[in-house]
Amino acid sequence: MSRAVAIQDSSATVPAKTIDQLVLEGSTELIAARSIAAINMALERFGVDGYRVPAEDDRLNDVAAALAAANHTEMQIAEELAILQQSLAVLDQRFAERTARMDVILANRRPADLSPNEALEFASLRCECDAITATLTDTRAALTLLDMGASAADVARCTTDLNRAEHSILSEILAGHVNRAERALLSAVAALREVTRIGVKHLGPGVGGDYAPGAGMVALLAC
Repeated sequence: MSRAVAIQDSSATVPAKTIDQLVLEGSTELIAARSIAAINMALERFGVDGYRVPAEDDRLNDVAAALAAANHTEMQIAEELAILQQSLAVLDQRFAERTARMDVILANRRPADLSPNEALEFASLRCECDAITATLTDTRAALTLLDMGASAADVARCTTDLNRAEHSILSEILAGHVNRAERALLSAVAALREVTRIGVKHLGPGVGGDYAPGAGMVALLAC
């Protein structure tokens, strides 16, 4: 067997992804990309230069996938709800039409007074009404099983989880930014004091200076 045939046989054993899987993957990627863009916009707003969350960062993948799944489930339930409600409307109209026709056939008469053809039609309409009633019962039962409230709650919970994950990443980056700024400040103050020490040693007192925290820094440290 040739290598090309072997490759074809191997790929044939890999199941193709369903449309739902493809939709979920695409939705997950879109949600994660939007979240990363929101984080980077916040970093730009707060003046954090030189650092942006890369597009391939996978820290949001799990929560994005959960939200994508919740959104998909809610959409499916909404679609099924719309279909069932439409079915109910059609069934109700059909039932009303059949019962109206039965009323016309009877026209204040008893079933025993109907002609053979009328009796046959009346019996057929009655059977159809019974079938419609049974279908209406099943459709209403199916409607009670659709819980839009639960699916909406899942979407809200997953959205909150995504927001928390975004906030955690942003806070982590900003904390690192503050730590770097603090180390830079300490290094700069140490350099200033070293320059002052050397200046005093070689040039005498009154040369150089020392770092005095400004009002903003004093207020920050007092918090």
